[in-house]
Amino acid sequence: MINVRSLTRSRAARSVAALSAAVLLLAGCSTSAPTSDTSAAGAPNTDFVDGWAKAGDEGGMTGVFGTLENNGDEDLVIASVTSESAASAELHEVTSAGVMQEIAGDVTVPAGDSIEFVPGGNHIMLMGLTAALLAGEEVPITITFTDGSSISFSVLVKAYSGANESYDESGEHGGMGEHGGTGEHSGSGEHSESGEQDGHAGH
Repeated sequence: MINVRSLTRSRAARSVAALSAAVLLLAGCSTSAPTSDTSAAGAPNTDFVDGWAKAGDEGGMTGVFGTLENNGDEDLVIASVTSESAASAELHEVTSAGVMQEIAGDVTVPAGDSIEFVPGGNHIMLMGLTAALLAGEEVPITITFTDGSSISFSVLVKAYSGANESYDESGEHGGMGEHGGTGEHSGSGEHSESGEQDGHAGH
């Protein structure tokens, strides 16, 4: 004779077990699913493409080039550039007179547009390299914007004979030229054996 009461209890127990398993499954899914708080908070919709840096000596300086894209709906204004590979970093430009200097004023990446950093034009300058940058290595860069957001990326180091800059002894930006061993300029337009720069060769 079938015990109806026992059968009912058994079915109820199975139903409770199934319901508990379903609740645990849903709870597991909800805890593993990412929330908006775990995404890159405040990170702009930006990319740095075709990036590369020129090889450089320890304690020296070198340029970083590429295209900074703003795929968002708001303009982005660059507040600073930093790198673990350098004591400091600046945004530089080349004037119509061929003079290298730090860019004065805001550098804005328009919404839905981009800005290019190129040899002989606007570029990122790393100064006081903490170690020699050799071809094939990578350099970490972080660009921070005035809204507090930032983008971090690495660029490949390449051996390149152009894209050089020199400073005079007062620390002011000099003209465009090949970067010699002493970083100084002489006047004939040829490299001397001591590594001093003669004239301005350009990027």
